[in-house]
Amino acid sequence: MRTYVLATPGADRLIERSLNRATALLALPGHLRVDIHVLCGGGRHRSVVVAEELATLLRALRLLR
Repeated sequence: MRTYVLATPGADRLIERSLNRATALLALPGHLRVDIHVLCGGGRHRSVVVAEELATLLRALRLLR
């Protein structure tokens, strides 16, 4: 399922944009926490895979415990 969802058009762009926004917000002075909401839209139901991929990337950057 993960491979299928990540291969759908726009998935990589969505994850990249979310990662960029999260890292930019965390870089601001005084920001210790950023809440990220990943929702399903358009009947694709890819939010779980996207959220897990984003968490993996944030952990790799040591921005998520």
